[in-house]
Amino acid sequence: MSPTDIFAQPIAFETLQLYKRLEPLAHDVMETLRQIERLDVSGFTEAEVRAYVIDPIVRALGYAKGTDFSVDLERKIEFLGKNKFPDYKLNLWQEDFWLIEAKRPRTNEAFGYEDLAQAIEYACHPKINAALVVLCDGIKIEVFDREMSVTEPVIRMPRDRLVSEFDKLRHLLEPWQMWFFQKRRVVRLIDKVFDREFNMNRVEEFKKLVDDRLAGKRTLILDNFRKQVSSDSQGERDLIKSASMEDLIEMHMFQQHSTSTTNALTAALADKSAANTFHVPYRMLPDKARDLSDIYVGHALAYLMELDRRGVATVQFLPNWLAPGAQMNADLKAAIGRFIRLCLTYFDSDEPRRLILLAATAYRRVFKVLLMLSESQWAIAEARHFIQRFETPERTWSQIVGSPEGHALGMLNASAMMATYRFVNGLQPDDSAFKVEIAKLQLRQIWDMEKKLLGQVLNYPKIRKERDLGEMHPTEWCCVTYDFLGHLVLCLLPSFPEWKEYILQNHLPEVTALAKLQSWAAKQLLGMDISDQIEAPDDQFLADRFFLGDVETLRLLRARYNGNAVAAVT
Repeated sequence: MSPTDIFAQPIAFETLQLYKRLEPLAHDVMETLRQIERLDVSGFTEAEVRAYVIDPIVRALGYAKGTDFSVDLERKIEFLGKNKFPDYKLNLWQEDFWLIEAKRPRTNEAFGYEDLAQAIEYACHPKINAALVVLCDGIKIEVFDREMSVTEPVIRMPRDRLVSEFDKLRHLLEPWQMWFFQKRRVVRLIDKVFDREFNMNRVEEFKKLVDDRLAGKRTLILDNFRKQVSSDSQGERDLIKSASMEDLIEMHMFQQHSTSTTNALTAALADKSAANTFHVPYRMLPDKARDLSDIYVGHALAYLMELDRRGVATVQFLPNWLAPGAQMNADLKAAIGRFIRLCLTYFDSDEPRRLILLAATAYRRVFKVLLMLSESQWAIAEARHFIQRFETPERTWSQIVGSPEGHALGMLNASAMMATYRFVNGLQPDDSAFKVEIAKLQLRQIWDMEKKLLGQVLNYPKIRKERDLGEMHPTEWCCVTYDFLGHLVLCLLPSFPEWKEYILQNHLPEVTALAKLQSWAAKQLLGMDISDQIEAPDDQFLADRFFLGDVETLRLLRARYNGNAVAAVT
C-alpha cells in the first residue's frame, strides 16, 4: 500500500491502527524546505549533497542526534570480513529501520543498478533489515520498498517539488510513520505466508504462538511505557489551566476527574474569579434552572469552598436559591452552608434542581442500558477508537488508556448531557418559571422507558459484566439505592477541613443516612470502617428520595439491576 492509499480508497476502520495522521509542519521547517528547493546544486560534491540537501531534510523529518529518533553517519557494518559504511542509518530507540545513500548530482540521469544494489546490500544486513531505502543526488529523491519492488520506487520526487510533495516523504519516513510502517510490514508478511495456508490447525497454532509471544512482552512494554509516557494527568491539568471559563463550566465540570484534576479545575475557576466574582457564578449557578448532574453540582460546591479558602467573604452574584434576599455581594459562607444542606439531602427543598438531577441520572441509566443492548453503538465506539489511534500523538495518556470501551463511555456521557439539556430547555422556555409538574410527568415517563428496556433483558447484570466498560461511576445504582451526590460532597472534604467540621457539627443525621446508602465516605466521617454493616434504609425512604414516592418503580428497577425476576417484587 502506497503512503497515500489510506486517503485514496475506502478502508476498514481497523486499518487505521496501522497509520498515523501527520501533524502540520512548523513555519521554520517549511522555510528550510524552500531554501533547499532554491539551491543550485550543479557542481555539488557528494559531501555537499549530504550537508545542504539531505541533512536538513533529515532534520525536517524529525530525526536528530541524541534523541529517540536519531541518525548514524557512516557507521561500519561487516560482510564476510568486508567493512561497509552506509551514509545514513536512521533509527528509532537505537534500532535501525531505514537508510539513505547520497550520490553526487547527475542531471537528467536516472539512478542505476549499482546505486540501488549498494543501498539494498546495506539494507539486507541483519543489524538493519530495512525495507525502505532512499537514494538522493541533490536533484531527485527516490524511495524504494525492496520487499515490494526493486524496479519502481514508491516515491519519486524532484527537489524542486520538495515543498509541495514533502508530505509523501513524511507519510513513510517520519519517525512515527516509520514505526507504523514496520507494523504494516509484519501484517503483509503474515498475508504472504497465510494466503497459501491450507491447514486451519496450523493457523490456530500460529495464532497462539503469536499471542504468547506478545504476552511475553508485557513486562518489557510496561518498562518502555514508564520511560516514554507520563502516567499522571498532567496533560489534562494543563488543558484545564488554559481552558476558557465557558469550556470549564460547560465541559469539564460535567466530567468525573481524579482528585488532582478536580483540584486543578476548582483552582482554575477560582483564578478566573480573582478580578471579579460575578461572571463565573452567574454562568455556573444561575437563578433560572439549568442542566446539571451530580458531578457538576459537586464541582460547583468545590469551587465555592475554594473561594472561601482563598479568603473571599462576599461574592458579587449568587442565585436566589443559594442567597435568598442578598444575591449581590452575597455572604459566601452562608451560601456554602445552604449548598451543603441541599447536596446532603438531594435537594429535597429545591424541587426544580432536584427533578433535573433525577432526570440526569435516569437518562444516564437509560443510555447505559441502550448501550449494553445496541450492536451499532458498540461498532461506532470501536470506529471512534481506531480514528483516535490514527489522529492523536503516540506519547499521550489518551493513546495509552484509549479503548473502544472508553469511547462508549464518552458516548454515554455525551448522550446523558444532551438529553438533560433538552429536558431543562423544554421545561423552561425563555425566562419563564420551571414547569415542575410537567417535569414530574416526564420523569415518570423516563422511568417507564427504563423499566420497558430492562424488561427486554433476562439478566442485565450478566450482560453488563460481559460488556464490561470498566466504568468507575456506579451508573445503575445512582438515584436507585445510592446517593452519588452526597457521597461526592463528602469525598471533597479532605481538601476543605473547615467544612468537614461544619458538616460533623450540623449534619450528622444526613451523613448517617448516606452511610445507610453505602457511602464509604460517610462511614469514614462517622469513624466507622468502610466494611462495617449498617442497617439499610427502608424502601419508602429510597422512593421518597429518588422516585417521587413511587415504591413500585424503585423495587422493579432495583430487581432488574440485580438480575432478579420481576415477580419477586410485585
